[in-house]
Amino acid sequence: IFFINGHYVGEVTDNQVTEGKVGIAVELPDANAQGTFEFDNLELRAPTPPATATPTPNLTATQQVLINSTSTAQALQSTLTSVANTQRIILTDRFDSNKKGWGTISSKDARAKTIINIADGKYVWDITTYDLNITWEKASQKSLADFTLSVDAKQISGPSTADYGIFFRENSELYGYYFEINNDGEYVLQLYNNEWTNL
Repeated sequence: IFFINGHYVGEVTDNQVTEGKVGIAVELPDANAQGTFEFDNLELRAPTPPATATPTPNLTATQQVLINSTSTAQALQSTLTSVANTQRIILTDRFDSNKKGWGTISSKDARAKTIINIADGKYVWDITTYDLNITWEKASQKSLADFTLSVDAKQISGPSTADYGIFFRENSELYGYYFEINNDGEYVLQLYNNEWTNL
């Protein structure tokens, strides 16, 4: 179930990849492009194991909720917020420092020149491409099936073809899902399983 700027935008049921790592990502699909992106206020939560046999409500990838009206969408958001508040915090970061050990690099290869650092309370990615480039960073080494992730993400500069967002359920074969948005307000969920598929 996905929200952008607090607004419900959709949901997908798909279990081709059942669990894996969670993180943030940027895609620049064009060669000879440059883009700068910022991430902030990241929080990752996961269900707390129940202390008794009594089931504890949690957010699962297979839940389906019918959205028939604005009031229903608001009720869903309230419910999901309540569920998230019952989950344990895996990671929270305001990027005031790099105590959490995020990847910071300055590198150059056949695909891109990449500079990633933490500056002025932001996790800043500056990427210049020579070919199609997707860059990602794990928020946790824990393998998760169910989770709640929120993050502030912004494209500061770069082409309109660029996108940014979150990936999740990345497994050992690097299969997983990527929920991406762009500065035109477009968004899509993709599955990578040897090839990219829009869901």
